[in-house]
Amino acid sequence: SLLLRPRPRLDGWRGLAVVPGIVCAFFLHRGIQKQFHAYGDYVRPYLDIIAALPRNKLLYPLDLDDYRFKGTYDPVLGQIHGYAAGAKSCFDPHLFDDASNPLRYRASKMPPVPNWFYQSSFTMEREGRHYDYIVVHPKNQDIIARHAKWKSEVELVKEAGPWRLYKVKH
Repeated sequence: SLLLRPRPRLDGWRGLAVVPGIVCAFFLHRGIQKQFHAYGDYVRPYLDIIAALPRNKLLYPLDLDDYRFKGTYDPVLGQIHGYAAGAKSCFDPHLFDDASNPLRYRASKMPPVPNWFYQSSFTMEREGRHYDYIVVHPKNQDIIARHAKWKSEVELVKEAGPWRLYKVKH
């Protein structure tokens, strides 16, 4: 509603009234720029994961900590694997396990879907074996690397930043 008010007089010394707003806007935008730059630095290694991923494969994203990037208070990392799926034409259960998506798999053909709210419940027997590749984030919580039996069922393809890409041995 302030737009409906007549234009204030800002000539002379009255123009200084807008200086605090301009200074605040500058610092706000500078903070956002730093946040985007830090996020870019954090996710840049993921480009190496995408480059190592072959086309037209079944991709299982194992996001064990969506809050790993500390530049925000939001879980900004939980959907990043969608870029890999899109760039390499891979199946990603995030993209197809949605009732509003017109492209649906038949229930008998759909690979097992992760428990999105408790991804550390992952097992190779229940989910991992049905996919061609598994992307794990972050690597210091990698539950595949902690299980000797599971390690024998996968091959480490690429490790970049906080991500690991495994190929499932079929």
